[in-house]
Amino acid sequence: MNHSKINFLLFLCLTTFCFAQQKLEEKKSVNFEYYKKLLNTNSNNYNFNSEALLQNAQTSDEKFYANYIMGGMKYRNGFYIQAVYYYEEAGKIGKNIDSINLKMAYTNGLVMSYRRAGLIEQSNDAWQNYIKLQKEYKNPFKEAEYYYNLSKIYDIDADYCKASEARIKYLSLVPLDIQKKDPDYIFAVYAQNAFTQMKCGNIFEAEKNIKKADNTIRDVTIRENSSLYEIYELAKALLAIKNGKKEEAKTYFSSAYSRSKTKNTVAATKLILKERLAAKIDSPEEQLSFVEEIDKLTHNETLNIQELIKYETRKSKNKIQEEKYKTSISFIIILFCTIVVIILIWYNRFKRKKLTSAFQEIIAGLEQKKNVKTTTHSIIFEKSREIENEDQIIKKLKNLEQKHFFLAQNFLAIQLASKLNITPRNLSFLLKKYYNQDFNNYMNDLRIDYFTQLLKDNPQYRKYKIAALAEMCGYKSYNQFAVNFKAKTKISPSQYITYLQKESHQ
Repeated sequence: MNHSKINFLLFLCLTTFCFAQQKLEEKKSVNFEYYKKLLNTNSNNYNFNSEALLQNAQTSDEKFYANYIMGGMKYRNGFYIQAVYYYEEAGKIGKNIDSINLKMAYTNGLVMSYRRAGLIEQSNDAWQNYIKLQKEYKNPFKEAEYYYNLSKIYDIDADYCKASEARIKYLSLVPLDIQKKDPDYIFAVYAQNAFTQMKCGNIFEAEKNIKKADNTIRDVTIRENSSLYEIYELAKALLAIKNGKKEEAKTYFSSAYSRSKTKNTVAATKLILKERLAAKIDSPEEQLSFVEEIDKLTHNETLNIQELIKYETRKSKNKIQEEKYKTSISFIIILFCTIVVIILIWYNRFKRKKLTSAFQEIIAGLEQKKNVKTTTHSIIFEKSREIENEDQIIKKLKNLEQKHFFLAQNFLAIQLASKLNITPRNLSFLLKKYYNQDFNNYMNDLRIDYFTQLLKDNPQYRKYKIAALAEMCGYKSYNQFAVNFKAKTKISPSQYITYLQKESHQ
């Protein structure tokens, strides 16, 4: 075969490949628009359509939109960590887009997903970014959108009264003629508000919102297809319970549950089940099944987080395989990380030993004080021969200590001197002589010793908030207490409680 024929065959193969590639890209573009239209007009097969949209995305704009939709789908299904991942991907791909509206959309998605995942700090940071973007937004109803999204934050936090207030503010900022253009959306707002009003105990307002929701979809053919109809039914179930209609409440609960399961909205399903459990209208067997389902939903959320970690691991392995020429760099990174891990393990062990030693010193100190309690006065008597009446003053001081005078906040040296009938100067002299301390250190030691002994002897106090215990011990603020405690004992109050709990379980 001569060279001309070989060249012709190569050209033919190349042309065929390019043509096929072009056809493939055109088909993907058509598919992308098809699935995008389906998602905007049809709620059926939402998960499948979202994934198909991502598979057919080619341009940066398409990939941005597809990742944003996937984030919403994962959020809806209760996979909040994965939702964060897709929203962040949308943010990376679309960081240079001009649309403030789209940026606000995925930023708001991050706010809600982080919050559902329990990452409050990240959620608050994303919310601040949302507020910054909103300042650039030209929409005349941007303030209304702000209050609506704020109401969803309050919903997640279970701060239902504030959620209701935010929705009322939202409705006041949206004119009626605008509301009538999207009755489905406004129905959802009234449904949510009816539920939050029930949770706040505003029964009359809840009934009013249910009626408004009814009026909003009065002309809708299939009312049950309205957005958040399951929340509407949940509100009616709670209202039925309030009116003593248990069977009616059961019907609404069951319908709301069935609807949320069909939509696969995990957050709504858990909420409905929890509210039904709280109503105590079912048999023990039924209640047990609801508890088991809630546990199962929670367990599935945990499993999905683990799946995301596996996905990231697989992605890293694929990247290493595709970029073999970077093997040496990868080896250095792995080696460095290993060394860092070893150092961290060693450091943590060393730190743990120090903390254990500090805890043992605290306990030994408490035991030592118990043992020397009976001999304290005789020692003082020997020392007090030098100055007349000192023994009586110190005995009086010891009596005050046993009455826990130091638990009073803002207790001053002049007050203690007055109780002992001496001058502040003489008090300072005696504290230095017999305790080798100034007044502040003396008070601090008494309070910390009281705290350590109280928690050692009374396990029930270990469940209290440390800030409350600090206040009980005479401190004005938790920070002041924590700093003084660590300076004296070399461990933090929470670490001391942890060691006490470990010791009690041994």
